[in-house]
Amino acid sequence: MFWKVFVNFLTSLRLILGIFFAYIIFFENNFLLPCLIVYFIAISTDFLDGKLARYYNALSSEGAIFDVLVDFLFIIITCLAMYLKDMLPFFIIFVIFFKLIEFFITSKIAKKKYKSGKNQEKNVFLYDPFGHIVALMFYALPLIGILMFSLLPNETFSIIILIICIIITIMAISSSTIRIYGIAKLK
Repeated sequence: MFWKVFVNFLTSLRLILGIFFAYIIFFENNFLLPCLIVYFIAISTDFLDGKLARYYNALSSEGAIFDVLVDFLFIIITCLAMYLKDMLPFFIIFVIFFKLIEFFITSKIAKKKYKSGKNQEKNVFLYDPFGHIVALMFYALPLIGILMFSLLPNETFSIIILIICIIITIMAISSSTIRIYGIAKLK
């Protein structure tokens, strides 16, 4: 019981760190180092909560759902703060929201199809390698954005971050297309 509570605490901490990251971007002039520290602590909690849950057999469906929601909230909060400071284009927020909704819906549909078939899937979500890469790109976007914003001239930064967001969007659309097609083919 202790480990489930502790793992959920680590997961919750990531949400608080996302809010703190946004606060730093809004109210600190020299935000690079504080944002990097907060970001790497948040990433550490994401790594540790999963490792500890598996090691201490503290896995649960509710914990998996909570972890995914907090991951996406962390990404949305940090990216929205960066958008509000003119560091990211707004369309990437929609792409992240769309991908979260698509992930939940396709996982639910796949779970129903697995239950009706011979394969009994134990996971709450259906994970796919390409979707995982896109999720990692979402997670890396705040880090890449603050580093480039701090190190590059504004015009160069704006062009490069737009190109990165377009690439992430194309990959997210491709991932969703492959995922939806794969779900549709399940028997």
